[in-house]
Amino acid sequence: MTTFTATLRPQEATTQDVGSETPPPDSGADSQSAPSRTAGLPRDDTPIEPQPLFCAKQGKPELGKEQFRILRVHPAREGDEVRADLVEYNINDEVDFEAVSYTWGPPSDDPVSLNQEPYIKIGDRHHRITWSVRHALDVFRLTNDTRNLWIDQICIDQTDDEEKSAQVPLMGQIFRRATGTLIWLGPHDDHLIAAAANIKLFGNLRRQIVAVVDLNPSLSKARRLSAVLDLLRRTSEEQEKHEITGQRSLLSKLDGAEIAQILDLYSNPWFVRTWPLQEVVLSKNKTAYIGHFSIDYEDLGLFTSWYIQHYHKSLPSARRLRGLRIVRYVYRFAVMYGKGIDLCSLLSIIRRFDVKEPKDKVFALLAMVNFGLRSDGSPYPDVKDSYHPRHRVVPAPLRPDYSKSDAEVFLETAKYQLNRDKSVHFLAFVRHPPSPTAFLRTPSWVPWWNDPDEAQDPLWRPGDDDDEHLADSTVHTDVSFDERLSLFDPQTYVQTCMVWGVEIGRVKRASLPFPSSLRGTRTRNIIGSEIETRMKEQKESGSSLSPKTTWEISDTLALIEELIMALTAGSTTVPGPSQLVTNIRKGEQAADGLVQRQMRGFVGWISKLPDQDPKPEYLRALLKLQSQVQADDPGFLADDETIRAVMSRVRNSAGNRCLFRTDTGMLGLGPACTRVGDVVVVLRTGPVPFVLRAEEDCGSEYQVGLPGTQHLVGNCYVYRAMDGEFAEKVEKEALQFTLV
Repeated sequence: MTTFTATLRPQEATTQDVGSETPPPDSGADSQSAPSRTAGLPRDDTPIEPQPLFCAKQGKPELGKEQFRILRVHPAREGDEVRADLVEYNINDEVDFEAVSYTWGPPSDDPVSLNQEPYIKIGDRHHRITWSVRHALDVFRLTNDTRNLWIDQICIDQTDDEEKSAQVPLMGQIFRRATGTLIWLGPHDDHLIAAAANIKLFGNLRRQIVAVVDLNPSLSKARRLSAVLDLLRRTSEEQEKHEITGQRSLLSKLDGAEIAQILDLYSNPWFVRTWPLQEVVLSKNKTAYIGHFSIDYEDLGLFTSWYIQHYHKSLPSARRLRGLRIVRYVYRFAVMYGKGIDLCSLLSIIRRFDVKEPKDKVFALLAMVNFGLRSDGSPYPDVKDSYHPRHRVVPAPLRPDYSKSDAEVFLETAKYQLNRDKSVHFLAFVRHPPSPTAFLRTPSWVPWWNDPDEAQDPLWRPGDDDDEHLADSTVHTDVSFDERLSLFDPQTYVQTCMVWGVEIGRVKRASLPFPSSLRGTRTRNIIGSEIETRMKEQKESGSSLSPKTTWEISDTLALIEELIMALTAGSTTVPGPSQLVTNIRKGEQAADGLVQRQMRGFVGWISKLPDQDPKPEYLRALLKLQSQVQADDPGFLADDETIRAVMSRVRNSAGNRCLFRTDTGMLGLGPACTRVGDVVVVLRTGPVPFVLRAEEDCGSEYQVGLPGTQHLVGNCYVYRAMDGEFAEKVEKEALQFTLV
């Protein structure tokens, strides 16, 4: 065993009182002081040259394949210097320790001179650490005993890519082995502590609900979570029948200022970082700290569901809610997590998170992945037991290697998954922003996982089995790869991906992207423009002997059917327009009640969008439909709840995407960067159609010098092309497309 003695320079005592904050476990202290901004600094003003935490010339021993370091922090009183040893252990050694999860942040979080930054001392050398680690150590050290901590910034040599590459695969085991995880949200802050105190009151309500649910020990994880959420959303009167008290007083307590404090707390950068997903999912016991104030992460997690349920009518902007919604998702994911999940689902989740090095969007997930599952979540055909421990072993192409660039890591991840799947499911995760600068970072067919503001899920076909495809073929089977020399630069190789499929149309017109909120005049203009253009096309479609001069109710219904299906990416099954007309005129309910609800909600939503004067033709047609149908079916007029439900479905699918119409007359919902001239294709083994762009049609800044190739724009939904309509054509006429 090798031990380094590490010393943090003495703290200077302060007089700031933390009031009701709880001291750290076993501290033996009756009260604590908030850490000084000058704590951990040398007492003199001698300039200090920053040094790496580990230095080869100091004789740092190499860690073995399954070795890791623990920081053993010595006991001390407030104001004393902080001393610690670095001790090496094997990952299977019996040793108790706690892991620390925190936000790195910059080396200093305010403009101070070099001499005022915190340092750790090893031997006679001072080494810079971040303020977040220094504040955390001030709080987490004990006064009467040593405390074993694992902190990646100190326990892993961050200057050694080889050591980082070897240690990152052990992090999953480290967090599983730790007796608990200490989440550091930052130093003392009265504003945030007030928010956490209110959430702590909610914790009493949570524990009462969990106790009621646990009376039935036979519930599965999914049913247990559903039962907890069901009780959580009940009224105070209903809860009190189960002897669950506290919600009434909590609801009456939270005023506007307190809700603002809570939203500020969930805006803490830690909640939207990439690495904490693994740390939360794999850890046993999780406690969050703001200075010395502590709160159970379970309270922070479940509170988000309670808040959204009880304040859904007055929720702030999506940006303001980002942290709270991410915590809600992570909490549910952690509760439901079993023995691993497929890589693509995790990558799709983590796209919404922040990270310093984009390659960590892959490396931070590997401890949670089940490599026996395909990118659509189903087991591979050659896997008999998809939950066998061997499926947790990271394949060679995905093993962390910090000497590789972000683009190299993303490229190798894409090639591994496409090869392993032997299908093009993985390509559905490609998503480019309206200005496709991602074309410049990696090949267009390689997903760039670090675009949190643009994150979108693929447009999967709702209700279909995971292993079904739009088209299969017994002739052309595999995805293949190649490297080709660019005509622009004979020294540059272009990574290509060959796939098989058929063209089903070219984009004749494409709208601007829908705003993520669906509010404002842009949404109205996009939908209105498509309706008016389609009405004009339909009227002009009649022959010269029998021109179509009127717009019938059936025409309006048919167009609404198209729009509902496209805007919701097929989230419901709509019967033919003639059947809809018959049902509505007779005042009967359609076979699918959801369809009627979608129809009412859609018309009600469009009618309530910002108005124009005079009313455009499309709006007059919708209002005419509304009045005509309502005469036969008084229930056709949508209430606010129905309109919100339709808006939610449309927002989930259409936000940051655009409507397009092909030259073959099909309406689709595609990537924000779709434009006129793009090709819509159905690929073999593809879960959805795709939009491609010819190399020659790309701007010069995006061209790679391979004429005849295609750039992948992204996946799309195309009405009447989602149920195998082109399977036979793919079987007989499939062509090879070379993606660059």
